[in-house]
Amino acid sequence: TYGIDLDLDLVDEGSDVPFLPAVVRGTVGQTGEVYEEGGTEEFTLSGAGEVVKDVMVGFGLNFAHGNYRFSRFFREVDINNDNDGTGITTDFESLRLNEALYSNMWGVNLRSGLSAAVTKELRIGLTVETPTQYSVNEDYTMNLDTFFDNGDAYTDRINALNDYTLKTPWRFGGGAALNLKMITISADAEFVDWSQLELKTQNRGDFSFDD
Repeated sequence: TYGIDLDLDLVDEGSDVPFLPAVVRGTVGQTGEVYEEGGTEEFTLSGAGEVVKDVMVGFGLNFAHGNYRFSRFFREVDINNDNDGTGITTDFESLRLNEALYSNMWGVNLRSGLSAAVTKELRIGLTVETPTQYSVNEDYTMNLDTFFDNGDAYTDRINALNDYTLKTPWRFGGGAALNLKMITISADAEFVDWSQLELKTQNRGDFSFDD
């Protein structure tokens, strides 16, 4: 949009940076706003019961949802008209950038666990959580406008709709608690192999994780 311009003479000279900026001197005024919000929540259907004496088994079917919103506005103005087209300057007036990203996510998994009293003092537990299959939808827009004193205006627009899935690894956990007369000692550990994380794009647009 001619906020920067390609200089063919610099290209011919083999310059690593063959660009000229629209603003080359003076004072510009810059204003901007950034807005960001989001959140996640989980809804669970669960149950538990004693299958045999001192052995408890429980499960939970979990539905996850999340959303995220980001927007940015930026404006740059040649407030003193220092760049008026004379000398080495262009007649740059102002630049305006608007960006927005909206994202929604849904997922589901199953979590279960077992707790057993080995002795009166010692209890152990095991947990397992299936992979969470998330479906993500994103809508990204960008509008860039550049204005000049002679009335010229240049615009660039981007609109991208991206759909992809995210699959988290299995989770395995175990723990133990020892109840003594005056104290309780407990420990637990969880194993997650993050190399099993999977990202896959859907057939929508040109977006691909393969690249």
